[in-house]
Amino acid sequence: KGVTPFLDQPATLPLPLRQLLAVPFDGGPVVALDALLPSGFEVNSSVLRVASDGRWAVVTDGAMDALYRLALDGSTPAEFLGSDPLFSFRPAALDLELAPDGSHVAFLKAGTGNLLIAPLRTGAPVTTSSWNGLESFEFDPSSRRLLVLAQGELHALEPDGTLLDVDQEVPDYVSWYVLDPSGERVLIVEPIQAVTDGYLFHLWSAPLDGSGPPVRLDPVS
Repeated sequence: KGVTPFLDQPATLPLPLRQLLAVPFDGGPVVALDALLPSGFEVNSSVLRVASDGRWAVVTDGAMDALYRLALDGSTPAEFLGSDPLFSFRPAALDLELAPDGSHVAFLKAGTGNLLIAPLRTGAPVTTSSWNGLESFEFDPSSRRLLVLAQGELHALEPDGTLLDVDQEVPDYVSWYVLDPSGERVLIVEPIQAVTDGYLFHLWSAPLDGSGPPVRLDPVS
């Protein structure tokens, strides 16, 4: 539904020219989105994200160190969100996450480690914190919270930056986690002991809104 953007790079020109076009699936007029961006902005196609409603996209350009959001119908100018998330301490990852419902985007601010959450349609980004030992971040399936794993601790952030401690009673270290498809709970994996062929783990189930303590799922010894 909506439109889908694609990059067109003319092969006959010697210049690194890129055009960002939005093409409606119903055969409507093609929108030249690059005309909404600053002059000289070359879209980094590996960091192009499109909201699930097909109306909005987030683009970045490493050369200009800038992150923008675009209305795919071309109705409004591009809005600057912040500096390029690729220049961070996790260069192997694309440090940009779009909420499943397209309402928000989360990204790392270059050179600071600060994690920002920005509403996709209107409003200013919210700077949450500088996360030491940041391992990953992602929105839950309901798009209501951003999960942040840092230094073995799992946190949930609401879009306004409110911090919820999801693993408040997990005594040791969160190795990894699995999100409930409903977005209500998370399964937490806690390594407790190294053995010959791997590790022993505790499994916990925790509410993402921080309303109660995690529940131990494996037998308590």
